[in-house]
Amino acid sequence: MARIFLDSGVLVAAARDAEAAIAEPALYFLEDPQHQLLTSPFVYLETVPKASHYGRLKEVEFYEQYFARAESHDLFAIFERGLDVIDRYGVGPMDALHVAAAELLNADELVTVEKPDKSIYRARSIRVSYLYHQ
Repeated sequence: MARIFLDSGVLVAAARDAEAAIAEPALYFLEDPQHQLLTSPFVYLETVPKASHYGRLKEVEFYEQYFARAESHDLFAIFERGLDVIDRYGVGPMDALHVAAAELLNADELVTVEKPDKSIYRARSIRVSYLYHQ
């Protein structure tokens, strides 16, 4: 079973565009029973509060279902590792927290909507994949 960390952009693509072709790659990860889904409190922070604030209740429900079944890690440990990721690879702050969580959760892959020229791809400790090139 592949251990897959999905960044918030992947979840947003699946939640907001569920009927559109753009969501298809994201839904692949969510629906495949061979994927153990991984997350962090930072992915939650990037998704649920904004959807809730704008009253997008179906979107909030979608996220809550995801977080209920995805494995997560301790917030402080992710923060500490994130500082190390920034130091090692020069990754931007929020992406460093995603890389750190993926490392701590022993992810096989971190899937993102960040384009391949972004700093997250400098992380060498984890395989980082662009969602739309699967």
